[in-house]
Amino acid sequence: MTPVTATHTTCRCWLIRSYDHDLSESLVPYWLKGGFCSVSWGEVPEVPTDASRAEAREIVTAAMPGRPKERIDHVAGALYRFVSVMDIGDVVVTAKRGQPVHVGIVEGPHYYDADGEKRLARRHNVSWLTTAAPLELDSLPEGVREKLMAGQATLTKLDNEAAKYFGAFSARDGGSSSSPTSGRAALSATDPASRYARLCTELAATEHDTHGVRRALTVTAPVRRAKARDAVLTRCDGACENPECEGAPSDVKDSGRPILEVDHIHDIAKGGRDAPEQMIALCPNCHAVKTYGSTREALRDRLLGVAQAAHADWLSRIPGGADR
Repeated sequence: MTPVTATHTTCRCWLIRSYDHDLSESLVPYWLKGGFCSVSWGEVPEVPTDASRAEAREIVTAAMPGRPKERIDHVAGALYRFVSVMDIGDVVVTAKRGQPVHVGIVEGPHYYDADGEKRLARRHNVSWLTTAAPLELDSLPEGVREKLMAGQATLTKLDNEAAKYFGAFSARDGGSSSSPTSGRAALSATDPASRYARLCTELAATEHDTHGVRRALTVTAPVRRAKARDAVLTRCDGACENPECEGAPSDVKDSGRPILEVDHIHDIAKGGRDAPEQMIALCPNCHAVKTYGSTREALRDRLLGVAQAAHADWLSRIPGGADR
């Protein structure tokens, strides 16, 4: 094997472990064959790609009731790093004592295959460089080897020494140890246009497997009262209630009414009240910011004040309103 020198710029490099303890089986062969890496915990539902660490922890806590705090923190941290932090172009490394070491380059964002095998459902597409000839753990520099064997975290960001080593390995030209998609050829697969074309090709090849297929879902949702929604739509008078709205759509629905969405300022599923004073009418843009934006928490606080003030104002407009 050609020696690797750590002369390249440090990249972000992840040590990823995946071992199915229930079946006493390594998942790495599935990764190499399918061109991906994954983390498990099938009992935990999908974690949104833009989830914060706190939001990931809420999802894990709900899915693993009664588990120790340390276990919840471990799972939530790994899922947050895998879903929200790991990115295209990052390097991934597998390592387990007695097993070969494999190196790959992340070439796709996180996705959740809800219909697939649960232990493999949470994935990143990876171009594996070592399918034909994996690295031997004992052949690695001592410092790098020690980092790979330290701890048992599912997903760990490797320090500069190891990151430089594997970054240099993944970026070098050619190399007898790599698979057909090796070195810089693998890096080119992260080009947005190349990735788009590859995804389209893969979709076209499998479209017949899913076209027209439906799956049954069991859904539970909080009960909402139509009168509360109607009250908010009456109060908003056809306009987005966010004072900082930068422009609602000028188009209207088929009914002629404005395109507005009534939302609970604090999610009803998490204890928010189904009452007009805690609900707000928003245009689609403001609704998206309130739901997904990095400023959503501060915005929710402001919107709650707006809703409560508007609620009190409208009640005061009728005779005896102040006594209501």
